[in-house]
Parts: sequence; structure tokens; C-alpha cells
Amino acid sequence: MASKKKGKPKKKALNAAKPVLTIYIHADGTVCPQYSFLDGNGLKHPPQVYWLAIDPSKTYQIDFAQPPCPFKKVPKTLRTDASGTTDTLTVDKNCGDVLYSYRVTPVSLAFKTKGLSAQISLTTSGGGIIIDG
Repeated sequence: MASKKKGKPKKKALNAAKPVLTIYIHADGTVCPQYSFLDGNGLKHPPQVYWLAIDPSKTYQIDFAQPPCPFKKVPKTLRTDASGTTDTLTVDKNCGDVLYSYRVTPVSLAFKTKGLSAQISLTTSGGGIIIDG
């Protein structure tokens, strides 16, 4: 009767949950962190991102200059909800290494734009995206 040999345990690091980047929108419309990376493969940097308003009583809208890049399935309007958060977006690996931009705009209760609060750029480089304020 042959006995079974025990192999080396498999690494679980590959199946670990990948982090999600949170971009905070302050009450004055500025965003933090100012510089961050997103990696479409999720190997070195988070593959997903969402925006979170520090003051949930205000509603903000995020508008992308070249949707859907650099993300997959970007809705036409990405707004903060009652809790101050947006939908979570996933990086599209097929978007090229170019500069992308978006802006954060405060929205009134009637969903009318009050004006530009902050303009931010997203740049892909070496498989990552730099979020640049």
C-alpha cells in the first residue's frame, strides 16, 4: 500500500483581498490624497477607487474628461450618495499610458452645478495610474 506524500502548503497571498483606494473630498472640494497610484492588475497598487465626501450633507459629482478610460463601466454621472460615497470604480487594464482628468463639482439639492471645486488629473504610467491634484 502506497502512502501519500504531503506537499508544501500553497501560498495564499495570491488570493488575498486587493485594497481599494479611497479619495477623500474635503468640505472645500479639495481631494486627498493628492498623489496616489492605481494598478489595473492590482499587483503593486489598488485596482479600485472610490470617492468619499468628508461632509455627507454636501453632494459632489465627479466628471471624467475621457470616459470610460481610465476605468471600466463608468456611469454617465458619478455622484456621492447620502453617506458621502460614490460607486467603486475598477481600473481598465486596456487604457493607455496617457493623462486623464476629472473634476469634482459640488451639486445642489436640485442637482444643479454650483461651480468647479477642484480639478484633478489621472495619469497611467508603468501599469499604474497616478492621481494628481
